[in-house]
Amino acid sequence: AMGKSGGGGSGRAGGGSGGGRAVCSNAGKASSSKPSSAQVHRANQLNPCHALFHQSRGLSASAAKEAAQAAAQSAKKAQPASQDTNRANQLNPFHEAFWKSRQIQPGKVEMVYHGTSKENADAILKKGFNPSKDGLLGGGVYVTTDLGKASAFAGRDGRILRAAANLGSVETVDARPARRGGYSEVAWQRSHDAAYVPQGEGVARPEHCVKDPVR
Repeated sequence: AMGKSGGGGSGRAGGGSGGGRAVCSNAGKASSSKPSSAQVHRANQLNPCHALFHQSRGLSASAAKEAAQAAAQSAKKAQPASQDTNRANQLNPFHEAFWKSRQIQPGKVEMVYHGTSKENADAILKKGFNPSKDGLLGGGVYVTTDLGKASAFAGRDGRILRAAANLGSVETVDARPARRGGYSEVAWQRSHDAAYVPQGEGVARPEHCVKDPVR
């Protein structure tokens, strides 16, 4: 099962003589009207990477310059390296880099559920999904967007796994003939990445079968 990891964000820089850690900020988009010299001066006084920030707090010009340079260096070190950002994206299933690193075409990501025994859940969390060899829709990983259905499969002592799934191309299948005839409906596997069976069309509640467990 794939976990959900967070991305980056934007910090907010502040000034003052309090004990919080100062953060250097980059200029945003230019506005249509040019700021006045007083506005620029005040902005510099609130920017710890500028000497005026430190001079307004009592440091001499030379000491303020050194403090501003030190703040700029500290801010630069605090920024994540590009390779770190890329690696974080590769661990985030809601970022296209996650799927590209697994040779999967990026696409819409949905949250799905899989109900199973505690033993199977532990194995899935350690090694990933192991597709079934057969089933109503043939071999694959069976998941559902219906939490109640997953809960029924898990039973009282089982586990419900929540996974981020990139289903790819999905074919909607009426599985009633297969259910009545006792065979597997597998035609979708020749041209699609997953099959979807709506409620009432061979299943009591909706389910998906995903061909490639990497998805």
